[in-house]
Amino acid sequence: MKPIFKIQKQSKKNFMAVLRKMLKTPTKQNTRKRTNTRKS
Repeated sequence: MKPIFKIQKQSKKNFMAVLRKMLKTPTKQNTRKRTNTRKS
């Protein structure tokens, strides 16, 4: 039970990190695309 709990904790941390990355990357891409479209 203990190792499983540890794995769950790690997966939760990884999941949160992935979510943050997924949320961060598209916003940056969107801002870049918007600036590019405005310039051109």
